[in-house]
Amino acid sequence: MRALATFIRKRFKMKHRKPTDRIPRIEGTKDSEDWLALDLGNIVLHVLDKTMRESIDLETLWTVGAQFDDLVNQKDSNIVQLLNSIK
Repeated sequence: MRALATFIRKRFKMKHRKPTDRIPRIEGTKDSEDWLALDLGNIVLHVLDKTMRESIDLETLWTVGAQFDDLVNQKDSNIVQLLNSIK
């Protein structure tokens, strides 16, 4: 994954980067072994291993929207509900 992200970053710098564009950073190298991301301006590229890709299921989320995502819509814990009720 790291090699793929590095290759894409180099190609982007050679072919598509304008002098005013910042050099894309590879994010996630210290935090995750199963997911990397590159910010290429108007494109964010995610590089995931198979297990992470299956667990996140981005295609379904993009297709139906966050309102149908089970993780987003699960009920908050009691402590979160309590903290949200404090004004």
